[in-house]
Amino acid sequence: MTAIMKQENQPLATIEQSADSEVTQLIRLAIEKGQEPKELYAILKEERAARARQAYNQAISAFQNECPAVVEGRQSKISEKGFGYMWADFNDIVKVARPILSRHGLSFAHSVEPDPDGKPWMVCTMMHAAGHTQTTKVPFSEDDAGQMRGIQKMGSGLEYAKRYSLVLATGVRLIGVDDDGASTGTSDTITEEQCLSLNDALIDCHADVEAFKKMFEVAQLAELPATRLAEALAKIEAKKAKLGIKK
Repeated sequence: MTAIMKQENQPLATIEQSADSEVTQLIRLAIEKGQEPKELYAILKEERAARARQAYNQAISAFQNECPAVVEGRQSKISEKGFGYMWADFNDIVKVARPILSRHGLSFAHSVEPDPDGKPWMVCTMMHAAGHTQTTKVPFSEDDAGQMRGIQKMGSGLEYAKRYSLVLATGVRLIGVDDDGASTGTSDTITEEQCLSLNDALIDCHADVEAFKKMFEVAQLAELPATRLAEALAKIEAKKAKLGIKK
């Protein structure tokens, strides 16, 4: 068994001690060969960064194996026809994920940063106790749905961006819930009522239904995964806004 294979099952502290020993030997050898201190520091820095990345990857993998799916138990109505969707808010996700993240030395923080064109992006930064950080970015825009105004639109947009950037960064799974047997298929796809409303909404905005189905990789609208309903609705609302169609 190689030294590398042996390290895979060692505690993080043991691996770090081993790494320090390897680096010390490497530096001693470099000094003997007359290398500059800057070169030695670069070697040390690169080695520590590699160990930190390894520790982060192990931690996020352990988190994903342990974290249960978050149930989308909140309901939103976005049209007069009663067309809505189920969702989980940011706090629902944090309540499930944060204790497990912490157990594996992981934490996160959010910030809003502009891209080169000045458009704002929500940035979720994942951090590990060993020192590695990793960022995930999603575009941020104000929420134009419903009757919200001013700061409410901004707050809703921020909440949405925080939620999905955290989901992307951690790999947390979101699952829908049954509506007391109202669905005609499995709980993994949209209900018959949602399917009919979705079809009406597509017609209202003069959308190409076949292209829409191809986009979501389904043969029929009824096969649309419940977890992608919010995404489908957002695309329809964006098309309505572009065409100037009132909600």
